Amino acid sequence: MGPVRHALLSAAVGAVLVPLTHDPRTFWAALAAGTLIDLDHALDYVLVHGLRLDFGAVRSGSYFARSGRVLVPFHSYELVLAAGLLVGWFAGWSLGVGVAAGALVHLAWDVGHYGLRPAAYSLAFRISHNFRASALKRPPRRREKVPATA
Repeated sequence: MGPVRHALLSAAVGAVLVPLTHDPRTFWAALAAGTLIDLDHALDYVLVHGLRLDFGAVRSGSYFARSGRVLVPFHSYELVLAAGLLVGWFAGWSLGVGVAAGALVHLAWDVGHYGLRPAAYSLAFRISHNFRASALKRPPRRREKVPATA
């Protein structure tokens, strides 16, 4: 999903949170976290392509297939929750909630959209699988054979 759709989804999360937190800054925190989390794709891209910029490769995510690895360190439940707690502690809990909610909705959308295992965005899971891209995809569902009726 592209940055515009992630921004729209994050804005919707922020709009829901503002009346709950009574803090309009929550909107901006959710929008920023849910959109800017994708900046970590630059690390994966640079490790495969170096500093040569190819917008087609950036947009397609083909660098994951070429390397067989998925690092995207910010795409991590553990780091998102840590960021939410740190922002909450130092800047106010409504901002921490916005950061955590915006980023977590981004991760949840990616898991569904790309057919990933729910554990794919656990940093501990990715480390334990040596960041192999093949470990992140949800296995195909087995279809049960239905006996033919005579």
